[in-house]
Amino acid sequence: MFFFFIGLVFVNLFLYYGNYLFLVFLFVDIFFLAKKSNLRLFFILIIGLIFYFTININYFSFFTNKKFIEEQFEVVEKKDSYSIVENNGGKYLIYNNDYEFYNGSILYLEGKIESITNSYNSFYTFLNKKGVNYEISYNKLYILENDKKFNEIVIDSLLDNKSEVSKSYLKLILFNDKDELNEEFYNTFSIYSLTYFIAVSGFHIRLLLSFFKKLFHKNIIGYSVVGFYLYLLNFSVSSYRAFLCYVIKKINKGIGFKLSNNDILSLIGSVFIIVNPSVVFSLSFIYSFLATFVLEIFKIYTKKTTLISFYIYLINIPIMLLNYYKLNFSTLFFSWAFSLPISFLYVFSFLYLFLDKFYLLYEIVVGLFIKSFSFFNKFNCVVIFGKPSVAIVIVYYIFLMIFFVLKERKSKVRIVYLFFVFVILGYQYYKPIINSNEKFYFLNVGQGDCSVFIIPNSKDAILVDTGGNKYSDVATKKIIPFLESKGINKLRRVIITHDDFDHNGALNSLKENFAVEEVIETSNIKEINIGNAVFKNLNVNEKRDNDGSIVLLGEYGGYRLLLMGDASKYIEKKIVFDVGDIDIVKIGHHGSNTSSDYEFLDRINGKIAIISVGKNNGYGHPHQEVLGNLYDLGYVVLRTDENNNIGFGKNILGFSFVDYFK
Repeated sequence: MFFFFIGLVFVNLFLYYGNYLFLVFLFVDIFFLAKKSNLRLFFILIIGLIFYFTININYFSFFTNKKFIEEQFEVVEKKDSYSIVENNGGKYLIYNNDYEFYNGSILYLEGKIESITNSYNSFYTFLNKKGVNYEISYNKLYILENDKKFNEIVIDSLLDNKSEVSKSYLKLILFNDKDELNEEFYNTFSIYSLTYFIAVSGFHIRLLLSFFKKLFHKNIIGYSVVGFYLYLLNFSVSSYRAFLCYVIKKINKGIGFKLSNNDILSLIGSVFIIVNPSVVFSLSFIYSFLATFVLEIFKIYTKKTTLISFYIYLINIPIMLLNYYKLNFSTLFFSWAFSLPISFLYVFSFLYLFLDKFYLLYEIVVGLFIKSFSFFNKFNCVVIFGKPSVAIVIVYYIFLMIFFVLKERKSKVRIVYLFFVFVILGYQYYKPIINSNEKFYFLNVGQGDCSVFIIPNSKDAILVDTGGNKYSDVATKKIIPFLESKGINKLRRVIITHDDFDHNGALNSLKENFAVEEVIETSNIKEINIGNAVFKNLNVNEKRDNDGSIVLLGEYGGYRLLLMGDASKYIEKKIVFDVGDIDIVKIGHHGSNTSSDYEFLDRINGKIAIISVGKNNGYGHPHQEVLGNLYDLGYVVLRTDENNNIGFGKNILGFSFVDYFK
């Protein structure tokens, strides 16, 4: 059963990413499946795979012949600004446009269908993994049925008489519902990768089942209450997995089946994937099943909960680095120190649903918990490692699995392999320091500019402009995650080319949330050091408007490049004879026709033009006149709104690279 489950995982990964490495793993898995199963069972499992594809044909369909629709849809996921609707198994994105409806509402839509799979957008990537590949731009929307689902009605009634503060924490702790009041509380736990303590997970379900067993002395009552509770939660992955494991193990033992714990886990995981293929991309699914499988397969049983927590932490490290690029070594302490208080808080929250008179006591208890956690939060130890390559992840798990095998055999040699695990982590941390090659990137920060120059043999970088958005924090949403993904933990310098908001709007947030040594906010400077390179400012100026922009010319990563800021054609004419031939030009003013004169572009003889611009911006950037000039002169045009983050330089082996979304 385990190999069937693994086969389903690799099928999904291959079909989504198109990486043939997953296909190789799939064939290896099928080989072991055939070797370990008798012929009849093998064919039954193959038929199961065919059945899986048949019932999930809509999920794996990336193309449709439909261009216009006039049909009914059910709302399957309602968010503040957008919703996912379903029709005949196909899922579509719509934007709410101030319409009021709920999960389960029936809508009649007339409009145009557009693919969201062929252009870069992190939101679209998130949707693709959920099986949503099309967006409906509707011109008519009628709400045919608009009743809340029963589970939402029940939750609303349970929370109805609670104070706003109590309601907010109950929504988070009991129903996985984040809002403005509890978001900071949730984010604090996410720093330590301990959100499974706050958002309902297998930890809470096991706790509830044990609590009800002691309270009623009968499993059936606990099963019924917890089962209904899971219905209210829409059967969240990790909590449902824990409940099913608990119940099936009891049934397996009571009836006398010979299913192993591994078989039970594989069966549950396979059903999850068959019902919803996108679940393989869910972090709660990955964390829950990965750690549990490893503990079961290698029989890592011990009464020392601290040691188990340590093993689970080791198992999850690559997943944490792939998604968050850093580790918090205080996590082990917090998981040990706060598991009992959180258990009490969770059970108390559950009881408080039915005990309205204790609202003052509840708010005091929650307040004390938050204060104690905030106190210890001062001693957190976050270390930025960067995003590991697939090869690093594979090698890490190979050594970790060998360690677990040898541990099971009680071999003393196992400590050597545990040492190798830490050596791999050390290499991941020091990789930027080992790498002596220069790299630079133009970041996709929407309608704005932001360039990153990574300093060789260090974990430092230099930033030119920060971008800025009035509705979103560019620093914490875009810049800092990118820097951390590259293993960068400090900015030696931030250079602001001029004082427009789309060039400096994220500066304050960046300084508050990341280490910044120096900020340059004057154009009256002749040269700027970027690593070992010296960049000239071709527009030394007292002003800080568009024509007062710092214009940088230098060589980095084997490329001669020119960063134009928002300088206009007037400035281009003044500096054109100081430029010479270049390889890369960051086009001035986001592709506006106030910049990028034909003669200027021709004389600098560039090869690649970078346009930093927001998708569907209100300025019409880049203007067709500018694009026409660039194409006529043979430039390769790369745009942040279409190609995402655009990188240049040499990798650790010394080979030149150009990295962008194609």
